[in-house]
Amino acid sequence: MESTAEKLVNSFAELSSRFDARMAEFEKNLQQPSSSAPNPTVKALAAEFYAFKTFIWNSLGLLKSQVELVASGLDRLETPSRRKILLFHGVKEDTDEDASKKILTLLTSQMKLTNIKPTQLNSVTG
Repeated sequence: MESTAEKLVNSFAELSSRFDARMAEFEKNLQQPSSSAPNPTVKALAAEFYAFKTFIWNSLGLLKSQVELVASGLDRLETPSRRKILLFHGVKEDTDEDASKKILTLLTSQMKLTNIKPTQLNSVTG
């Protein structure tokens, strides 16, 4: 069974090879001597543009799905570390103020949790 990373690498390799092949085809058509082939008509250019546009949109869809896959994998990896923690958001503090002390005061005075010690708090600012 392929890992997520291998799937991602394979998808990008496939996308890259498809893009290279398509661009090589366009370049080949553009570099043909004008004497051997007639100038492309507006209709032919429109068809090629539509094909290229479709290819790009499909490629962007593939990239989006790959990014979503990576994000969900990252979330799965981070979930176990978030199980036994409390995150406090929106607590107002001054620039010089210690966030840990502010949270400890909040826990002891407002939430009446008197058995909380400062050593039990880990401060991560972000």
